[in-house]
Amino acid sequence: MKSCVPKYQGRTLTKIEEKSGGKNRGSVNGFYQDGSTRQYFIKKPDKIAELFTELFAGLLLDELKRRGLIDKKYHSLLICADWIQFDDKSYGLIQPRVLFNELFREIGTAYRDGSDRDPRLEMVWGPYYYRAIADMQPYLGLALILMLSLLLGDYSVHSGNVVCFKYLSLQECFVTLLARIDLGAAFRNYACPDNNKDLLYPMEYQGMANYRWYTKGYIWNYLGIPGILPAIAAESASLKKRVSDEELADILTCVLNRIPADLLDKRAKYELAGYMGMGSFASVDFGHVPSYQWFIKDMITTLNIRLTKMTEFKDRADEHVSTTKSTPYRDYNAGVVHIEINDELTFPQQIVHWRNHIAEVDELALFDFNTVLLPSLVAQFNRYLDNLLFQGGESVGGSRVSTDCEGRENHRDVLKRKYVLKEDATPLFSCDESILPYLNGKNDAYWQQVENSLSLGFNLIILIRMLCDAQQELFNKKPTVSQIPDLLISFKTGLETWYNANRKLDELCVMEPSQTDIGEQNQKSVAELILFFNRKSNDRKPANCQEINKSFAHTGH
Repeated sequence: MKSCVPKYQGRTLTKIEEKSGGKNRGSVNGFYQDGSTRQYFIKKPDKIAELFTELFAGLLLDELKRRGLIDKKYHSLLICADWIQFDDKSYGLIQPRVLFNELFREIGTAYRDGSDRDPRLEMVWGPYYYRAIADMQPYLGLALILMLSLLLGDYSVHSGNVVCFKYLSLQECFVTLLARIDLGAAFRNYACPDNNKDLLYPMEYQGMANYRWYTKGYIWNYLGIPGILPAIAAESASLKKRVSDEELADILTCVLNRIPADLLDKRAKYELAGYMGMGSFASVDFGHVPSYQWFIKDMITTLNIRLTKMTEFKDRADEHVSTTKSTPYRDYNAGVVHIEINDELTFPQQIVHWRNHIAEVDELALFDFNTVLLPSLVAQFNRYLDNLLFQGGESVGGSRVSTDCEGRENHRDVLKRKYVLKEDATPLFSCDESILPYLNGKNDAYWQQVENSLSLGFNLIILIRMLCDAQQELFNKKPTVSQIPDLLISFKTGLETWYNANRKLDELCVMEPSQTDIGEQNQKSVAELILFFNRKSNDRKPANCQEINKSFAHTGH
């Protein structure tokens, strides 16, 4: 059988890990990586209805985010799927791989081996365990993800589909963000009148002999948290105020146009029309806008009904669990800063971008370093290093460097050995050499400023790596969090210190546009360096953030 090598956005994906846990365990399902080290999760649902509903829900939420109808601080909490086509022309779902803990790991409803949630335990004791969410303060996002789940008719909000991120904070060390994955249960009985009378008691739970209200009443597990229903009502009212029927029509048109024309055959459309309770869906022809008219009208009607119903939510005595001793719901109100790498930027541009972005947020802001691609950041820095060394070898302030050829080669190679990094942001060599013996006095200021900027940039990358490690450590049962505020302060200080040092360097030597991307003839590759120096790599990471702060203080002036 021919192996499947999927492509996404023009890039070939390589499978790096199998999927574990949950359903949909086909051979295609698993984790993939593209050439830029970005990782994705791919699955191919067994049922076409699940593939479409999760795709439709994901694209709809993605469009709401794109238009600013969902607050930016919540964007990362909605992990939305896109479509991907395989070699056999069939379709699957793809989404970015993100680091999270499923909610069941946080509230204690996992199997003893931790492999998955224990549905029987949650069936009997769910409301009591779910009250622990309110004790996870500070936290963010629960009301928003529950509101959007109800809006799209996805009641599968169990502890395997609600997951937790941990973001770093100056004030709180870290904050837990609750996010939503897997919207494959959306739109079931969506437009049926009985499904929209009481949003907490959907059609699939109704009936005297229907035990699904007991086995799958996931939404009720959250009602033991005092204040959660008014919080959902507030989120619903906010969205209702922001979006008009005209914009909803435009949003739905854009979403339907993004779906491949051949995703569903006629039979699948009829089945989905019955599944959603919307006969108008059967006549939808993706890519042909006039065919959307009646379906969009039905969607807008149902969306408005559900939004209005949710705005009326009030706290009520829940028959399943007393809320008397429960901690009230309280959302942590703060913006989120994602420290992301833009491959199109140079290292100086990347640092300036982060510096300016962080300057716009307050002390309550949360920081996400899980979005940092260290290999990409290291590549930016190593190019920056090569550019500075090449520039120094060609001209300083418009004149040739007057040191002899041997001396110039030596101090450039010392700096190369001292600061070049491997992809994991560890030093390629252990080098404590100084360039001072190779200077002739005429260009000392330039070379000393070069080393100053390189040293600050080097320490900044090591610090970012430490912050990445600190954030990942939060997913352990006993994380060490005491250094997080100091590390964040060091990061902000380091950005500013490097920025000031690089401005001084620019005053000494303005790099020509043609020198921003050096050809192979002017650049030693990492492989050449390994052969040339024949040394073993040792990690020269500073022991703690105090040492990093000291290095910024001494080299930043």
